[in-house]
Amino acid sequence: MSTPEHSRKFHLIVSFLGWQAAWFACVAGAGAGSPAIGSLGAVVLIFASLAIRKALRTELLPVIAAGFAGYLVDSGLVLLGLLEFPDASRFGGPSTLWMALLWSNLTAHIGPRSAFGWLVDRPWLAAFIGATSGPLAYFGGMKLGAITLVDPIGNVLAVLAVVWGVGFPGLYALRHLFRRGKDDLVREIS
Repeated sequence: MSTPEHSRKFHLIVSFLGWQAAWFACVAGAGAGSPAIGSLGAVVLIFASLAIRKALRTELLPVIAAGFAGYLVDSGLVLLGLLEFPDASRFGGPSTLWMALLWSNLTAHIGPRSAFGWLVDRPWLAAFIGATSGPLAYFGGMKLGAITLVDPIGNVLAVLAVVWGVGFPGLYALRHLFRRGKDDLVREIS
């Protein structure tokens, strides 16, 4: 017999594991020279996570928008000379499709009943977590051969801390913007 508490925990665990698996698919795939395969795996995992949480209809648009926003941010970092993608991890440019999917993946896991949903009303904590974990994710990607952080790496990590200190709570704001627009539309039609 499933209780609401068990259901909530199940969704949180599935969301966290899906988020991690999609990150690893993208980064390990790119690092192994197969960014298209990793990207496909991430797309499947993102859709599966949203479907399991019955959030596909409500969360898909912000997830796609976050991918576009992330592509622009990471492309800016590439054009500024802070990041480079080895030829084997290229799949798009100046940033890559798999990097955009990482932004989409994270956004897929910030809604209700998801791994990072508890941060929705805690923007300062989201900023702190983004500022600390964002650079670590890029560093991990570098260690797996998917990305190059240009020297001096400390300076690049500092820039990434600022980007993700703003970017992580920004994903919540983006999601809220899309949700508010959808809710307003429903009210106007009713």
